[in-house]
Amino acid sequence: MLPEPLRGPAFSSYAPEEVGWLLQDLSDVTLEAPTEEREEAIQSGGAHYAESLPVEYQPSEQYQRLFHAALDESADRLAHAVGVVTETVLAERSPARSSCRWPAPAPPSAS
Repeated sequence: MLPEPLRGPAFSSYAPEEVGWLLQDLSDVTLEAPTEEREEAIQSGGAHYAESLPVEYQPSEQYQRLFHAALDESADRLAHAVGVVTETVLAERSPARSSCRWPAPAPPSAS
């Protein structure tokens, strides 16, 4: 049996007893379960939805190739969008930093 998990100072909006279970060692626990089993346990009150995971889907080679092709095609556009959102959040949250922002890069050209 493991010792009681350490708990930090009272800086959270959650009480320690509400979130302490998140610190449990689950190395020897089967976490994945079929959707039907999970739903039944949750609806019967026997489990919380966060106590188990759905069985992880393993993508096929064809799916992986398609994913990587789509990622390669959209990576520049996605990176630009992430940069714009980051700059927006920084400007809204730290007005002093907004005056020393790097110039926003031009969006990638459509190919």
